[in-house]
Amino acid sequence: MGIIVETPRTRIEKIAIDDAPFILELLQTEGWKRNISDQGITSLRQAENYVQQAFLKTYVQFGFGYYLIRLHSGDCAGIAGFLKKPYLEHEDFGFALSPDFYGQGLAYEASRAILDYAVPQFNFNAIDAVTLPGNNPSRRLLSRLGFEQRGEVQIPATDSTPEESLLLYRLHPQVQSGGDWLLR
Repeated sequence: MGIIVETPRTRIEKIAIDDAPFILELLQTEGWKRNISDQGITSLRQAENYVQQAFLKTYVQFGFGYYLIRLHSGDCAGIAGFLKKPYLEHEDFGFALSPDFYGQGLAYEASRAILDYAVPQFNFNAIDAVTLPGNNPSRRLLSRLGFEQRGEVQIPATDSTPEESLLLYRLHPQVQSGGDWLLR
């Protein structure tokens, strides 16, 4: 299972191939397609490959990645974590929830726990995050987590997405003795 941290309502775990059915479901949500991108993934086999390429490889390559947000009941609620993106100066923090769990504070609870775990664990001196200008829930969550808007960044086009301009946010944590961190 690979639990990295627990919160009052969730267990934050490393994503595994067995989580592909949930990832497939998440990739099909309107929120994912509108705010992240339509990956064109429609089968469990494609989702398993996506988990392998997008999530599991980053654990091996960087030691960190995206993590599954699982409720103590066992239900999967979403994902949150870090990627290394070539167009950003620092590691990118991102999150996505299943619509069934919107408006319950789970994104903040899980994101705060992941940041509290990762900042001292990986010695992040800054963390970036990007979002669409019209994605107000993400903008509010990033601000609540301590990220500050730093302007815009142009995201290069890929085979599946056009070039676009996103808002750039940055968090500057400062690790204190004992592993705790504060915002600078």
